[in-house]
Amino acid sequence: MKRIFNLLNILIIGALFVAACGGPAEQTTTTESDQTTTESSEKEIDSSDFKAAFVYVAPIGDLGWTFAHDQGRLMMEEELEIETAFVENVPEGPEGERVIRDFAMKGYDLIFTTSFGYMDGTITVSEEFPETQFVHISGYKNAPNSSNVFGRMYQPRYLSGLVAGAATTSNTIGYVAAFPIPEVIRGINAFTLGVREVNPEAEVRVVWTNTWFGPPEEKEAADALLAAGADVIAQHQDTTEPQKAAADAGALSIGYNSDMSAFVGDSVLTGPVWNWGIKYIEIAEQVMAGTYDGSESYWGGMNEGVVGLAPLSDKVSAETSALVEEKSKALMSGDWDVFCGPITGANGNLVVDEGNCLDDGSMLSMDYWVEGVKGEVPGEAPGQTSDNTASDAGTLPDLEGRVISIAVENAYLPFNYIDISTGEAMGWDYDAMTEICDRINCVLDWQEFGWDSMIAAVSAGQFDMATDGITITAERDENADFSDGYIATEQRLLVRLDEERFSGPNEFAEDASLILGEQIGTTNYDTAVELVGEERVQSFDEFALAVQSLIAGDVDGVIMDDTAGQGYMGENADKVKLVGDSLQSDWLGFIFPTGSDLVSPINAALQSMKDDGSLNEINAKWFGPDFVMNYDNIGCGAYCGSDYDGTLGTTDDPINVLFVPSVDIDFMISSGELIETGLKSATGLNFNVSVPTSYAATIEEMCASPTNTIGFIPAMGYVLGNQLCNVEPGLASERYGWNVYWAEFLVPRDSSYKTIQDLEGASWAYPDAGSTSGFLFPTALFDDLGITVGEKIEAGGHSAAVKAVYNGEADFATAYFSPPLLPEGTWALGDTPDIPDDMIEECAVNDAGRLMCGSYRVLDARASIREEAPDVIQKVRILDISSEIPNDTMSFSPDFPESLKQSVIDGVKFYVGTEACSETFCNENFYDWTAAGPIADENFDGVRLLMEAQGITLENIGE
Repeated sequence: MKRIFNLLNILIIGALFVAACGGPAEQTTTTESDQTTTESSEKEIDSSDFKAAFVYVAPIGDLGWTFAHDQGRLMMEEELEIETAFVENVPEGPEGERVIRDFAMKGYDLIFTTSFGYMDGTITVSEEFPETQFVHISGYKNAPNSSNVFGRMYQPRYLSGLVAGAATTSNTIGYVAAFPIPEVIRGINAFTLGVREVNPEAEVRVVWTNTWFGPPEEKEAADALLAAGADVIAQHQDTTEPQKAAADAGALSIGYNSDMSAFVGDSVLTGPVWNWGIKYIEIAEQVMAGTYDGSESYWGGMNEGVVGLAPLSDKVSAETSALVEEKSKALMSGDWDVFCGPITGANGNLVVDEGNCLDDGSMLSMDYWVEGVKGEVPGEAPGQTSDNTASDAGTLPDLEGRVISIAVENAYLPFNYIDISTGEAMGWDYDAMTEICDRINCVLDWQEFGWDSMIAAVSAGQFDMATDGITITAERDENADFSDGYIATEQRLLVRLDEERFSGPNEFAEDASLILGEQIGTTNYDTAVELVGEERVQSFDEFALAVQSLIAGDVDGVIMDDTAGQGYMGENADKVKLVGDSLQSDWLGFIFPTGSDLVSPINAALQSMKDDGSLNEINAKWFGPDFVMNYDNIGCGAYCGSDYDGTLGTTDDPINVLFVPSVDIDFMISSGELIETGLKSATGLNFNVSVPTSYAATIEEMCASPTNTIGFIPAMGYVLGNQLCNVEPGLASERYGWNVYWAEFLVPRDSSYKTIQDLEGASWAYPDAGSTSGFLFPTALFDDLGITVGEKIEAGGHSAAVKAVYNGEADFATAYFSPPLLPEGTWALGDTPDIPDDMIEECAVNDAGRLMCGSYRVLDARASIREEAPDVIQKVRILDISSEIPNDTMSFSPDFPESLKQSVIDGVKFYVGTEACSETFCNENFYDWTAAGPIADENFDGVRLLMEAQGITLENIGE
């Protein structure tokens, strides 16, 4: 969704290498060669005493960045016969500094820190240990005993571009890139210059992953580029995943860091590679001799050997090979370099004149595309092109007083809110849009609207546009248009103030017990899923609920945009804090329906505000330290409702919660107080739980209390309630990934019944006449097959119906069927619903209280009597199952306040994911909910038709 940061900070933070998978290694790996002694000056260190250490950001098995460094370490160790050590998987920041300091304290003479994010820690430790030499890779800070070293990787990237340009047949080359910092931009531009030199029609399409080492993200980006028509994939990433994706798709690729053809095959045509060992040996020799310039700044090229090109694949033509050799010689000679003119920018303007070459400063700060690159221009906001120039206010479009309808939450700091002390609508959105309309002559019509469907409403044309701090994403851009980006954001991790289990997102991800709470439908939610997986993300419809759950201890962190985090910190200064580096940087923009004619004039106004500094002034006002408004002092905006008087949900007027008596009534009733407590914790509202005597009584009570009741009712119960008094659905349950269930027909295992037709005349135990699976679907099936059963026994719940067969009180029973959990794979419709015959005798209740048959877990209604009848599987079998039935619902009484529905839905969804719920209606002995999701009235049309065919109403149910 949303959050703020300026571009300069993003470029700096973007340069920080994202920590690799896993935390720091638990041990230092030390290796030692046979040692010899060298001649030394007064500052010499004998090689037998010399020790060098390496700090790595990723595992040495990444086959990329860290692998290349470790190859250099091994080369140095063998050549100089010295002792070396390394620690891999070291996060940047405090942990990196700790590892660096630990090596220094252990007496290592030379310490290499091989990731940009180690820079500050390296400088700090170097000041503490002046006799130790430190070498930082890719940074720019120096100290008397701390140098920085890097290579002109753009040179072999250019050469690899020649190969890629000659190889493509689609004229689309994909480039998987980490962060939009000058180093990466420079490499992409150099690569593209090579591509276009041999193939002027080819384009290089860039996808950013915002991670250096992220195998899943790298593969996903490559797959997207391949799907978009790329037939060659290049990368600025640490692993071979993009190369593998290309090979799997039958495409070609250009590697990076090391010769990746050794790991992927000849689909890797070549790749720019690091030869760190050459420089490492040189540095170590000079340090041992006492001659090293301890504050060196080194940026070596191909002529010095630190960077080069991997061998060409046999798939590369002789003509291309000859061209690569020719250009390599030119680069090695020093007479020519890649960024020598003429060079044209993406905007078509000449950026380097013929006869001129960029100096090092210009290359090191590069933030624009050359011609032929397609992707978000890193030096400018999305939507802009490189030829934007300052706008003259006098030439701006005139909308002639046009009224613009704008969707706004009025509940999202600092973008939009209602100050409860004045009733005034305020925030960045209001100031920015007022300034825009002052410039282009338009009138603003602000309309409150909730976030959850805001983008869809704008896309459908319900509004002219929306503000609300919306992140520009490719997915959203498919269904709507965006303005130019007006400010950049960074996503951060909000945690409890006393949190000590982790210091940032990467350590959080390593602990599988930790849970994130996120607002559904936001980019923050997507980032959370990427970080920890969907199973560890609890969804909410508002960030406020997620933060409330964080404070209550029900979730362990919330990823949100920095400005929102600052707002929540202001509101809860003694409870929460932001930790760790930025997880992702994004641009915010205004959103419009596709094809809107407002995009161009609003972009023009935005650009003029950027040019004259007024946009910076507005940003400083709302996103700076002077803004102190918190959520206690603003109104509820789009989430208020005139139908709510503020009393429902209080201690004096709790919300009634009804459960149908489908399972063990005593267990359901005893769970009531726990449910009340759990839902109150999740919503802040008070509840009163009860279990009516029957399904019909539950529906009647919902209709008799139309303003204050929610009911957990099955599909048929919902349809009856909807027909009787317009009960409305709120949520549907999920059980172990299923949002449907079935009716099962249960018979004694030793009976002769083989088909449902064999049940003619048999006595039938069913849970309740209001049960969808226990009564409606079986009745319809009997009628369809022309079966007349014998005695009908209303057992009083699913477990009671199962017991009737188990105890020999009925010939057969009907109840709910949920598929078993299999040891491998997932049960599918068409599979046998019962446990395999060869496992029947193994069925028993395990120490965890689960009914297991070997490695199969039983989840159908038979499991509900497992404690009193642990041999139920041996005695009761499934004869057959019905067609699919929509899962149970949480439904609202007809006049339940609209403004409270979302809070209740959010609360129930959250509660279902808690440990507390596992003791109540998420328990196997209750409803066994494992998740909850959306549901609509039309989902019950099939049940409705079935009931109509049976003539079932509330009055005649069970007859």
